[in-house]
Amino acid sequence: MKKRFFLILLLSLAINTNMISENNSDLSKLKQHIPKYVKDINNIMEKSAKNKATLDELVEGTSTASMLVQLIDNKDKKIKVASIGVFLAKQLQKEYPDRVEGYYYGSLLLGMIGVYKGVQFILNYLPKIESWVKKAIIIKGDYHDGAPYILMCATYFEPPGFPISIGNIYKAKKYCEISVKKFPNNCTAYPYLAAIYDTLKNRKKAEQYIEMGLNNCAPAGNTLEEKIWTEQDLNTLKIMKIKLKNKESLKHFMEER
Repeated sequence: MKKRFFLILLLSLAINTNMISENNSDLSKLKQHIPKYVKDINNIMEKSAKNKATLDELVEGTSTASMLVQLIDNKDKKIKVASIGVFLAKQLQKEYPDRVEGYYYGSLLLGMIGVYKGVQFILNYLPKIESWVKKAIIIKGDYHDGAPYILMCATYFEPPGFPISIGNIYKAKKYCEISVKKFPNNCTAYPYLAAIYDTLKNRKKAEQYIEMGLNNCAPAGNTLEEKIWTEQDLNTLKIMKIKLKNKESLKHFMEER
Protein backbone atom coordinates (compact mmCIF):
# COMPACT_ATOMS: atom_id res chain seq x y z
CA MET A 1 0.00 0.00 0.00
CA LYS A 2 2.60 2.53 1.03
CA LYS A 3 4.47 2.22 -2.27
CA ARG A 4 1.55 3.91 -4.05
CA PHE A 5 0.96 6.72 -1.60
CA PHE A 6 3.23 9.45 -2.93
CA LEU A 7 1.80 9.07 -6.41
CA ILE A 8 -1.74 9.29 -5.07
CA LEU A 9 -1.17 12.27 -2.81
CA LEU A 10 0.72 14.46 -5.24
CA LEU A 11 -1.74 13.90 -8.06
CA SER A 12 -4.75 14.36 -5.84
CA LEU A 13 -3.61 17.79 -4.74
CA ALA A 14 -4.53 19.20 -8.14
CA ILE A 15 -1.15 18.63 -9.73
CA ASN A 16 -1.93 18.56 -13.41
CA THR A 17 -0.36 15.61 -15.17
CA ASN A 18 0.38 17.84 -18.16
CA MET A 19 3.40 19.01 -16.15
CA ILE A 20 4.87 15.57 -16.69
CA SER A 21 6.32 14.81 -20.08
CA GLU A 22 4.60 12.01 -21.95
CA ASN A 23 8.11 10.94 -22.90
CA ASN A 24 8.94 10.22 -19.28
CA SER A 25 10.04 6.59 -19.47
CA ASP A 26 9.32 5.94 -15.79
CA LEU A 27 5.77 7.22 -16.16
CA SER A 28 5.29 5.06 -19.24
CA LYS A 29 6.35 2.04 -17.23
CA LEU A 30 3.81 2.94 -14.58
CA LYS A 31 1.02 3.26 -17.15
CA GLN A 32 1.74 -0.26 -18.36
CA HIS A 33 0.14 -1.49 -15.13
CA ILE A 34 -3.22 0.17 -15.86
CA PRO A 35 -4.93 -3.07 -17.06
CA LYS A 36 -3.90 -4.84 -13.87
CA TYR A 37 -5.13 -2.00 -11.69
CA VAL A 38 -8.48 -1.98 -13.51
CA LYS A 39 -8.81 -5.72 -13.03
CA ASP A 40 -7.98 -5.40 -9.33
CA ILE A 41 -10.63 -2.70 -8.79
CA ASN A 42 -13.30 -4.70 -10.64
CA ASN A 43 -12.59 -7.77 -8.52
CA ILE A 44 -12.76 -5.78 -5.29
CA MET A 45 -15.95 -4.04 -6.41
CA GLU A 46 -17.61 -7.40 -7.09
CA LYS A 47 -16.65 -8.66 -3.63
CA SER A 48 -17.80 -5.44 -1.99
CA ALA A 49 -21.20 -5.67 -3.66
CA LYS A 50 -21.58 -9.09 -2.00
CA ASN A 51 -20.23 -7.78 1.32
CA LYS A 52 -17.27 -10.12 1.00
CA ALA A 53 -14.42 -7.60 0.58
CA THR A 54 -11.82 -7.62 3.35
CA LEU A 55 -10.36 -4.53 5.00
CA ASP A 56 -7.15 -4.86 3.00
CA GLU A 57 -9.08 -5.22 -0.24
CA LEU A 58 -11.21 -2.14 0.43
CA VAL A 59 -8.13 -0.07 1.21
CA GLU A 60 -6.39 -1.43 -1.88
CA GLY A 61 -9.42 -0.57 -4.00
CA THR A 62 -9.68 3.04 -2.85
CA SER A 63 -5.96 3.70 -3.21
CA THR A 64 -5.81 2.07 -6.64
CA ALA A 65 -8.80 4.11 -7.79
CA SER A 66 -7.03 7.28 -6.67
CA MET A 67 -4.05 6.37 -8.81
CA LEU A 68 -6.03 5.30 -11.87
CA VAL A 69 -7.99 8.54 -12.02
CA GLN A 70 -4.77 10.33 -12.94
CA LEU A 71 -3.16 7.65 -15.06
CA ILE A 72 -6.04 7.16 -17.50
CA ASP A 73 -6.82 9.81 -20.12
CA ASN A 74 -10.58 9.68 -20.70
CA LYS A 75 -12.58 12.14 -18.57
CA ASP A 76 -15.68 9.94 -18.29
CA LYS A 77 -13.56 6.97 -17.25
CA LYS A 78 -11.82 9.12 -14.66
CA ILE A 79 -15.18 10.03 -13.10
CA LYS A 80 -16.34 6.40 -13.22
CA VAL A 81 -13.20 5.10 -11.52
CA ALA A 82 -13.31 7.84 -8.88
CA SER A 83 -16.98 7.08 -8.21
CA ILE A 84 -16.12 3.41 -7.65
CA GLY A 85 -13.39 4.52 -5.27
CA VAL A 86 -15.84 6.70 -3.31
CA PHE A 87 -18.23 3.75 -3.05
CA LEU A 88 -15.45 1.58 -1.61
CA ALA A 89 -14.40 4.41 0.74
CA LYS A 90 -17.94 4.63 2.08
CA GLN A 91 -17.87 0.88 2.66
CA LEU A 92 -14.67 1.36 4.63
CA GLN A 93 -16.26 4.12 6.71
CA LYS A 94 -19.30 1.97 7.44
CA GLU A 95 -17.53 -1.27 8.27
CA TYR A 96 -14.35 0.14 9.81
CA PRO A 97 -15.25 3.58 11.24
CA ASP A 98 -12.03 3.80 13.25
CA ARG A 99 -9.81 3.38 10.20
CA VAL A 100 -8.37 6.48 8.56
CA GLU A 101 -8.34 5.14 4.99
CA GLY A 102 -12.05 5.46 4.30
CA TYR A 103 -12.11 9.16 5.19
CA TYR A 104 -8.74 10.00 3.66
CA TYR A 105 -9.22 8.32 0.29
CA GLY A 106 -12.89 9.25 0.22
CA SER A 107 -12.06 12.95 0.43
CA LEU A 108 -9.35 12.57 -2.20
CA LEU A 109 -11.68 10.87 -4.63
CA LEU A 110 -14.57 13.30 -4.11
CA GLY A 111 -12.16 16.13 -4.84
CA MET A 112 -11.00 14.37 -7.98
CA ILE A 113 -14.58 13.99 -9.21
CA GLY A 114 -15.09 17.69 -8.58
CA VAL A 115 -12.09 18.57 -10.74
CA TYR A 116 -13.82 16.91 -13.70
CA LYS A 117 -17.50 17.59 -12.91
CA GLY A 118 -17.05 21.24 -12.04
CA VAL A 119 -17.85 23.80 -9.38
CA GLN A 120 -21.50 22.89 -8.82
CA PHE A 121 -20.55 19.37 -7.77
CA ILE A 122 -18.03 20.76 -5.32
CA LEU A 123 -20.51 23.23 -3.88
CA ASN A 124 -22.75 20.29 -3.06
CA TYR A 125 -20.03 18.05 -1.62
CA LEU A 126 -17.57 20.52 -0.11
CA PRO A 127 -18.87 20.12 3.46
CA LYS A 128 -18.46 16.35 3.19
CA ILE A 129 -14.92 16.67 1.77
CA GLU A 130 -13.90 18.98 4.59
CA SER A 131 -15.47 16.81 7.29
CA TRP A 132 -13.86 13.64 5.94
CA VAL A 133 -10.40 15.21 5.90
CA LYS A 134 -10.87 16.47 9.46
CA LYS A 135 -11.99 13.00 10.50
CA ALA A 136 -8.86 11.52 8.92
CA ILE A 137 -6.70 13.94 10.92
CA ILE A 138 -8.48 13.04 14.16
CA ILE A 139 -8.15 9.30 13.58
CA LYS A 140 -4.57 9.25 12.38
CA GLY A 141 -3.00 12.57 11.43
CA ASP A 142 0.38 10.97 10.90
CA TYR A 143 -1.02 8.59 8.25
CA HIS A 144 1.58 8.27 5.50
CA ASP A 145 3.88 10.94 6.91
CA GLY A 146 1.16 13.48 7.66
CA ALA A 147 -0.79 13.20 4.42
CA PRO A 148 -4.12 14.30 5.98
CA TYR A 149 -2.53 17.60 7.07
CA ILE A 150 -1.28 18.27 3.56
CA LEU A 151 -4.65 17.42 2.09
CA MET A 152 -6.33 19.86 4.46
CA CYS A 153 -3.78 22.49 3.51
CA ALA A 154 -4.54 21.94 -0.17
CA THR A 155 -8.28 22.06 0.49
CA TYR A 156 -8.02 25.43 2.21
CA PHE A 157 -5.53 26.84 -0.30
CA GLU A 158 -7.38 29.22 -2.57
CA PRO A 159 -6.37 29.06 -6.23
CA PRO A 160 -9.48 29.47 -8.41
CA GLY A 161 -8.34 26.59 -10.61
CA PHE A 162 -8.67 24.12 -7.74
CA PRO A 163 -12.42 23.66 -7.24
CA ILE A 164 -12.26 21.88 -3.87
CA SER A 165 -10.61 24.92 -2.31
CA ILE A 166 -12.48 26.38 0.64
CA GLY A 167 -10.36 29.50 0.39
CA ASN A 168 -8.70 30.25 3.71
CA ILE A 169 -5.02 30.84 3.19
CA TYR A 170 -4.30 31.12 6.92
CA LYS A 171 -5.82 27.73 7.63
CA ALA A 172 -3.86 26.35 4.67
CA LYS A 173 -0.68 27.73 6.20
CA LYS A 174 -1.50 26.20 9.58
CA TYR A 175 -1.94 22.67 8.28
CA CYS A 176 1.05 22.71 5.93
CA GLU A 177 3.30 24.03 8.68
CA ILE A 178 2.17 21.21 10.95
CA SER A 179 3.12 18.77 8.20
CA VAL A 180 6.55 20.31 7.64
CA LYS A 181 7.30 20.39 11.35
CA LYS A 182 6.32 16.80 11.98
CA PHE A 183 7.32 15.26 8.65
CA PRO A 184 10.09 17.34 7.06
CA ASN A 185 10.96 14.73 4.42
CA ASN A 186 7.45 14.77 2.95
CA CYS A 187 7.96 17.11 0.02
CA THR A 188 4.40 18.02 -0.87
CA ALA A 189 3.80 20.77 1.69
CA TYR A 190 6.78 22.92 0.66
CA PRO A 191 5.39 24.27 -2.66
CA TYR A 192 2.15 25.23 -0.94
CA LEU A 193 3.95 27.06 1.85
CA ALA A 194 6.19 28.90 -0.62
CA ALA A 195 3.12 30.04 -2.58
CA ILE A 196 1.24 30.98 0.59
CA TYR A 197 4.03 33.17 1.94
CA ASP A 198 4.60 34.75 -1.46
CA THR A 199 0.89 35.63 -1.50
CA LEU A 200 1.28 37.12 1.99
CA LYS A 201 4.11 39.31 0.64
CA ASN A 202 6.74 37.49 2.67
CA ARG A 203 9.09 36.49 -0.11
CA LYS A 204 11.95 35.78 2.30
CA LYS A 205 9.87 33.13 4.06
CA ALA A 206 8.77 31.74 0.71
CA GLU A 207 12.41 31.37 -0.30
CA GLN A 208 13.18 29.64 2.99
CA TYR A 209 10.52 27.01 2.37
CA ILE A 210 11.76 26.42 -1.16
CA GLU A 211 15.27 25.83 0.15
CA MET A 212 13.98 23.63 2.97
CA GLY A 213 12.13 21.51 0.46
CA LEU A 214 15.12 21.19 -1.85
CA ASN A 215 17.29 20.13 1.09
CA ASN A 216 14.84 17.82 2.85
CA CYS A 217 12.78 16.11 0.15
CA ALA A 218 13.47 12.41 -0.01
CA PRO A 219 11.49 9.39 -1.19
CA ALA A 220 10.28 7.06 1.54
CA GLY A 221 11.54 4.05 -0.40
CA ASN A 222 12.94 2.84 -3.69
CA THR A 223 9.76 2.19 -5.67
CA LEU A 224 9.20 3.63 -9.13
CA GLU A 225 6.25 5.73 -7.95
CA GLU A 226 8.23 7.34 -5.15
CA LYS A 227 11.11 8.08 -7.50
CA ILE A 228 8.86 9.74 -10.09
CA TRP A 229 6.94 11.98 -7.72
CA THR A 230 9.84 12.98 -5.50
CA GLU A 231 11.64 14.14 -8.64
CA GLN A 232 8.49 16.01 -9.66
CA ASP A 233 8.33 17.74 -6.27
CA LEU A 234 11.96 18.77 -6.57
CA ASN A 235 11.42 20.07 -10.11
CA THR A 236 8.43 22.09 -8.91
CA LEU A 237 10.54 23.68 -6.18
CA LYS A 238 13.34 24.47 -8.63
CA ILE A 239 10.88 26.21 -10.94
CA MET A 240 9.42 28.15 -8.01
CA LYS A 241 12.90 29.28 -6.99
CA ILE A 242 13.46 30.80 -10.43
CA LYS A 243 10.02 32.40 -10.50
CA LEU A 244 10.52 33.90 -7.05
CA LYS A 245 13.84 35.37 -8.16
CA ASN A 246 12.10 36.87 -11.19
CA LYS A 247 9.35 38.26 -8.92
CA GLU A 248 6.67 36.14 -10.57
CA SER A 249 3.62 35.06 -8.59
CA LEU A 250 3.99 31.63 -7.03
CA LYS A 251 0.28 31.53 -6.37
CA HIS A 252 -0.37 32.00 -10.07
CA PHE A 253 2.10 29.21 -10.79
CA MET A 254 0.19 26.89 -8.45
CA GLU A 255 -3.06 27.81 -10.18
CA GLU A 256 -1.64 27.02 -13.60
CA ARG A 257 -0.13 23.64 -12.76
